[in-house]
Amino acid sequence: MTVPLGAYIFKAEETIERVYFPHNGIISLIVGFSTGQFVEAGMLGRNGVVGAGAALDGQIALNTAIGQADSEGTAIESSMLNRIAKESETMRVALVRQEHMLAAQTQQVAACNAIHELEERLSRWLLQSRDLLNSDTLPLTQEFLAQMLVCNAAA
Repeated sequence: MTVPLGAYIFKAEETIERVYFPHNGIISLIVGFSTGQFVEAGMLGRNGVVGAGAALDGQIALNTAIGQADSEGTAIESSMLNRIAKESETMRVALVRQEHMLAAQTQQVAACNAIHELEERLSRWLLQSRDLLNSDTLPLTQEFLAQMLVCNAAA
């Protein structure tokens, strides 16, 4: 499955139909506001699973997952992965650990946004992007970066 820059995997409050295992690229988990602004709550790539909670009976998306850099990966129907997780304790434990990792990352991002200055937050974000892409070239839009930094500065 290919997820191009700007493509949605799912939107907040929608049913998560597929769980996505990125092989490369970046998927941003964003939380939107009624003003049209958003905050990036997490970034996933080759280190994670997008929508893993759907296989653990959490099929309604809490946030929006969008391609932040062109991504390729493997997708599975969430209902099928749910059946596999019910039959395999190993799979269920792996998915729960993924959700714990994502919760820890989200908490770290929230703490960073609360106490660090703009330059420090930008540095963390750029380094994490570089790590996920495994490249010194970051194909990120200035618009996304500006909106994220402006909104997070108000946080």
